[in-house]
Amino acid sequence: MVQPAKEDHMLWLGDFNRYHPLWDKDHNNHLFMTAALEASGKLLELVADYGMDQALPKDIPMLQSSSTCNWTCPDNTFCTEHTSNVIISCKMAPERRGPKMDHVPILTTLDLSTPVSTKNPAWNYCSMDWDKFWSTLNDTLTSSIGPPQILETSKEFQVAARKLDEVLHHTVETAIPRTHPHTKRWWTKDLTKTVDELKELHKMAYKYRALPEHMVHTQLKEKENALSNEIQKIKEDHWKDWLNDMTGTDIWIAHRYISNLGGNGGKTRIPTLQKTNLEGQTTQATTNKEKSEILAQALFPPPPATTTVPTDYLYPEPAEKWTEITWDQLT
Repeated sequence: MVQPAKEDHMLWLGDFNRYHPLWDKDHNNHLFMTAALEASGKLLELVADYGMDQALPKDIPMLQSSSTCNWTCPDNTFCTEHTSNVIISCKMAPERRGPKMDHVPILTTLDLSTPVSTKNPAWNYCSMDWDKFWSTLNDTLTSSIGPPQILETSKEFQVAARKLDEVLHHTVETAIPRTHPHTKRWWTKDLTKTVDELKELHKMAYKYRALPEHMVHTQLKEKENALSNEIQKIKEDHWKDWLNDMTGTDIWIAHRYISNLGGNGGKTRIPTLQKTNLEGQTTQATTNKEKSEILAQALFPPPPATTTVPTDYLYPEPAEKWTEITWDQLT
C-alpha cells in the first residue's frame, strides 16, 4: 500500500510535467491545451483521492525554457493534510541551480525530530597546512611542556607522556581540517569559489527574470560555461593522475571503469547488446534506441508467413468477460 495508515506522512514531489491554472501563471494559457488539462486531471484525481495539499503556492516560477526563456510551473510538492503542520517552509532556491540546468531546485524544510549522528568525520591530512601544523605544535609544546629535560622517575614519564598526547590532540584539532564524506575526490577550492559566485548570479538572474536583456543573464551563461569546462578539465587531470600513481590492485578497478561501456561508473540496467546478422557480421547496440530495437526483434518476432491455425477453428467460450483496467486497480 502507498500509505499503510492514515496517520502516516506522505510527500509527492518532483517534475510532474503537468500544466494547470491551479499552479501555473495565468499568462501561460497557451499551455492549457485540452491534452494538458486531461493529463493534469489524472493527477488531480489522485490528489483528491489521497487528500493531498499543494505545499508550493500558485505562480511560483520553477522552470525556465532554454529556447524562449519563459518561466513555467511544471514542478510541484504535494503532502497529506496533517503533513502541512510539520512543513516549516517550501520555497524555490535559484542560487542552487546547477550550470546549464533549466529547473530551479525546491527546498522543503520539515520539522521532524530525528536522531542526529554524533560521529565526527575523519581528518583530511591531504588538505592540511603543514607549516601551520608544525608552528602550532611547536608553540603548544613550548607553552605546555617547556624545554626538554631528563625524566628520572616513572611518574615523571607518565605525566610527560600524558601532556605530549594532549598537545598532539590539541594540534590535530586546531590545524587539520575535517573531511566531507560527500565531497568528490576531484573537487577543488577554486571550484567551490566559482560555485559560490554562480549562486549569487543565479539569485540575481532569478530576481531580474522579467528583464531578459539584463546583463546578469549573459554573465550567468558565461560563468556556467566556464564552470562546466573547468570541471571537465579537472576530471580529466584527476583521472590521468590516478592512472599514473595507481598500484597493482588499482589496475583491476581501472579495468572495470574502462570495460564498463555504461558511462558513469554505475551498474547499467541493460549492458551493451550484440547482434549477428545473416551474413555473420556482429554489431553492438550501445544507445537506448538501438537496444530497444534489438529487444523488440528478439521478444516480438514477426508472425510466420503461413499460419498453423486450422480454418474456421471453434474457440471455447471465454472464462471471463474482458473489462477495461480501472484507476482503482492502478492505484
